[in-house]
Amino acid sequence: MNRNKTKTFSLFLIISLLLPFETIFAKSFAVKVDPNDNKKSSYSFEYQEGKVLSDQITVTNLDKVEESTYQVYGVDGITNSLGQSVFKSLTDKQTNLGSWIEFEEPTFTLKPEESKTVTFKINIPENVIPGYYTGGISVQEINNQEVKSKEEKKQSFGAKVSTRIIHRVYVNIPGEITINGDINSFKFQSVNKSNFFTFNAENTGNTILKAEGKITITGGITQKEAFEIPVNIAYLNVGEKIENKISIPKEFNYYGNFQANLDLKMYSFDPFNNITTDFKEVHLSTTFKLIPWDQIFLALKILALLIILITAYITNKILYLKKCEPYTVQEGDTVNSLAKKHNMSWRKLAKINKLKAPYELTPGQSILVKKITK
Repeated sequence: MNRNKTKTFSLFLIISLLLPFETIFAKSFAVKVDPNDNKKSSYSFEYQEGKVLSDQITVTNLDKVEESTYQVYGVDGITNSLGQSVFKSLTDKQTNLGSWIEFEEPTFTLKPEESKTVTFKINIPENVIPGYYTGGISVQEINNQEVKSKEEKKQSFGAKVSTRIIHRVYVNIPGEITINGDINSFKFQSVNKSNFFTFNAENTGNTILKAEGKITITGGITQKEAFEIPVNIAYLNVGEKIENKISIPKEFNYYGNFQANLDLKMYSFDPFNNITTDFKEVHLSTTFKLIPWDQIFLALKILALLIILITAYITNKILYLKKCEPYTVQEGDTVNSLAKKHNMSWRKLAKINKLKAPYELTPGQSILVKKITK
C-alpha cells in the first residue's frame, strides 16, 4: 500500500470513528409527496362527509447495489417538553391522525434505484371532534427501526439504524371553531445541578395553538440587569396537555433571591391558509433562590485545609518547645555558638526567641535552647 492510499485509508478510518453508526451504515432513500410536484412537502385534507381522503407517496431506493425493504405508517404529531413539534415513533400508540392513515401496501421491497408509489387513505372516525389535526407519514427501512430505550441502545451497537423520513399531514374537519387553552403552574426547579423552569400548556379547543414570549429574571445579589430567556411553543395540537421545560442557560451565573416572570402570547394557527389568530396573553411569576453551593464547598475546603495547616504548625511548635529549656546567656555566647552547641540551626534559635538582626545576645539574658541529650 503506497503512502497516498495509506493516508486515504487513515482519513476514512478517522471519519468513520467520528461519525455516528447510523451515518455510516444507513442506506439512503428518497421520498416524494407528489412525484409531479417537487415543491409539495406536506399533505392538506379538507374533510367532507362521504368524501374519500386519499393520496400517494413515492419511495426511491437510492442504493446502487443492495435492495431494501421499507415500511410506511402513520404517526401522530405531538409537542415535546421543549415546545417543539415532533412525531411519535412506530412503537408508540397512535391515538389520532396516526391511527387514521391506512396504506394499500404498507411493506414493500425495492431493488437498487427502484421507485414505488404507494396509495393511502385517511379514515375519519365517526363523531370525531371538529378541528385541525396534524400528524405525519413515516417511511423507514424495516428491521432498522428507531432505538428508543437505553437497553435497546446497548444491544444495537454496530447495527444499521436508518433515519426515517416523515412528511406532515394536516386534516381539517369542518365545524364550529373553538379556540381555547391555558398555560399555568409556572415553577422553578433544580435537579442534579440543572436549573430550569416548568409550566403546563393545554389545548382544550379544536384548533392548533402556538405560543411565544420570554421569561424575564430579575433580582439577585450581583445581577445588574434583567436576564431574558426566549420561550416558543411551535405546536400545541388538539387535546394536548404538556409540561414544558425551559433550562436556565449556563451564562446565568448569578446568586441570591430572584423573581421570574413568564410572559407569553398565545394564538391559534390555521395550517391550510397559514393564518394566525391572537388568542390570549399569559403573565405568570414565581420566586426562587440560587445558592452557589459549589463555591461555598470550595471555600469550606480551602478553610478546612488552612485550619489543618495552622493546627499542624502550632502543634509542631508546641512539640518543639517542649524539647527546649531556659538558658542564661554567658559572656562570649553568640547565636551561632549556642545553636551549634545545642544542635539546632541559628535561624531556629533566633525564631523561637524572637531575635532580630543583628541577633546580638546580652550576658544574663534568658533564652530558650534545645535540650542537650546525653
